[in-house]
Amino acid sequence: MKLIIREYLASLRERDELDAILPDLLSQLGMNVFSRPGRGGRQDGVDVAAVGKLDGKAQKVYLFAIKPGDLTRRDWARDGVQDLRPSLIEILDAYIPNRLPAEHQDKDVVICICVGGGIQEQVRPTIEGFIKKHRQPNITFEQWNGDKLASLIQSNFLREDLLPRNARSRLRKSLAMLDEPDISYQHFAALIRSLSNVEELKHAQRMTAIRQISICLWILYGWGREAGNLESAYRSSELALLHAWSIVVPYAGKKYKAARAILSAFTSIHSTHQQIASEYLLTCILPNVEKRDALSSAVRGSCGVDINLKMFDVLGRIAIKGLWRYWLAQQAAEENTDVQEQLAKSYS
Repeated sequence: MKLIIREYLASLRERDELDAILPDLLSQLGMNVFSRPGRGGRQDGVDVAAVGKLDGKAQKVYLFAIKPGDLTRRDWARDGVQDLRPSLIEILDAYIPNRLPAEHQDKDVVICICVGGGIQEQVRPTIEGFIKKHRQPNITFEQWNGDKLASLIQSNFLREDLLPRNARSRLRKSLAMLDEPDISYQHFAALIRSLSNVEELKHAQRMTAIRQISICLWILYGWGREAGNLESAYRSSELALLHAWSIVVPYAGKKYKAARAILSAFTSIHSTHQQIASEYLLTCILPNVEKRDALSSAVRGSCGVDINLKMFDVLGRIAIKGLWRYWLAQQAAEENTDVQEQLAKSYS
């Protein structure tokens, strides 16, 4: 299982993938995540920021600079704004002195170099030299590679008392059968049903169930993308979204802390479903829309009914994606209106 998770982590991109999983993992470790990935604004080198205790040590502030895949010399310093070395310099020169929340300024700071894969040996001496040069009494560095992340995920999301042995077996079988989408989906559906059976559980256990569903779905999506077959991931994401909604629906519209946390975790599953649906359209549908008889050639059914069923299935997926896009556009318009109203009130 650890090897499966590690390979999956190495395949993740930085934006909206690796940085989407890390906050949930830190929350599961009992930490308070006070800064999440954002777009458009200055981050001063920090992708994720959290405060808490790890391994029984004193409470510290953890600032994460995230890079996908393996860290190479090219990723370390290539005269680009997205390179790791400039990000670490920004954390030291800008984020810690100017943007660290006041309530955390008296705490020790740990700057974490977080990569989905590993740190290549040719760049390791350079990194070690940088750490030695910039280490301070209250500022230290840690290296979080794919192996460490996989261990944390396995021990905190997928440990025996949280994810039963048969559920872990279902996940392995679903990944192994990606080239047979129906079988892969059946195993993943059984996994989702076992995780979502939380009617009598408390808030924390419901939260854990949603996060487990999210991480398992991300693993399936990552492997499906690498295998070039998104069918199982698409169908599984629909089922995961429905079961996750059945868990969070009692909290919809509620404002207290536990409700906000659970709804935030549900949002990550919804985001994953949207990403899978978008990639399905981009890779499976749009490249073939102008090809005559492409659908019937792909189905190769024994009768015309098979082709018609698949046609309505594809049309349904396109329509659902369109409805989601329309809904999201409405939400964005409403938020923009609210912001404009608040600005108007502030200047009136």
